[in-house]
Amino acid sequence: MVIANGFFYNKHSPITFLFITMDAYAIFFIRLLVSVIPFMFFVDTNRFKETRLFKLIIGVILGTNAFYTFRAVQFFPDAIRAREKVENIGAEEVLFATPNYAMVYGLALLIPVLWQKWKNAESKEDKILYLIYVVLSFYIVAVSQFATALIISVVGTLLFFVLCMKNNKRVVVVSIVAFTLFYVHITKIDVAVIDMLANSIDGTWSEKLHDISDSLSGSNLSGSLSTRNDLYQTSLDSFFESPVFGIMANPGGQTGGHSTAIDILGLAGLMGFVPFILTYIYNIRRVCRTCNFNKNKASIIACNVEFIILVFTKNIITSLSVFFSFFVLFPLMLKMENTDERK
Repeated sequence: MVIANGFFYNKHSPITFLFITMDAYAIFFIRLLVSVIPFMFFVDTNRFKETRLFKLIIGVILGTNAFYTFRAVQFFPDAIRAREKVENIGAEEVLFATPNYAMVYGLALLIPVLWQKWKNAESKEDKILYLIYVVLSFYIVAVSQFATALIISVVGTLLFFVLCMKNNKRVVVVSIVAFTLFYVHITKIDVAVIDMLANSIDGTWSEKLHDISDSLSGSNLSGSLSTRNDLYQTSLDSFFESPVFGIMANPGGQTGGHSTAIDILGLAGLMGFVPFILTYIYNIRRVCRTCNFNKNKASIIACNVEFIILVFTKNIITSLSVFFSFFVLFPLMLKMENTDERK
């Protein structure tokens, strides 16, 4: 499985394998078959246990990504979002151990799960540990400057706490705090404050504060809604021209490339969309049946809402990390926590 996925990893241009030429979508399908499908249908997840080693691995991965992400944005504020620019100026080593596009979105999907593990943790040590993991995850998502990833992280977190809290006053307080922090970041108030501090001092600290300000500025977070609507319409046009097979039956058609659900309709019609929906429904039923829905309801709902938003607003068709996070890591992490309490 690892060897097969490694061979096809990050291949976006057509390749020839065993005398067969495959495009990016065919390559992704193969990677999906060898990486996600076996876990969903054939791997006995009861064998997985939550151990100190498991928690350590999560910490090492998040800590390493956060450290090298911080290092990268000091060199180039848009390093994570604009990886090609960094590569074009011959500074590929700056991107060492930094998350790519798909990994950032995959991490954003897992934030509600980390909150759930923090909530369910029995020891103070574990609560502190998972809180640190949440902070590291939010840092990576925020400085990567992918707007939708940041939005679904905030929406997922807010929804998680709303579903967890029965006291209306506490819900209102958490909602106000969450939206305030989000508003502060989007409107660049935090950037203005950091710039003001940087301008009030001299030397190395001033430069570092300016670097942090640049990494938080999110100059690339804006996008044109009208342009996105045009791209969505392009995929819909291809679907309506051939509802059953999409552009597979009409080679002259195009897809907009900015919505997974709509692009699948345009790319493969109902023949591709129906299996996708059935797989999603199967995953929901599997999670609710095996991961103690009553105890983990908040994270299950929050994670699914994030995934639905992502599927309709971003093109993640070839982003295996997103599918692996949602269809494998999301249920697996909840399952390990509740091995002895399944309902």
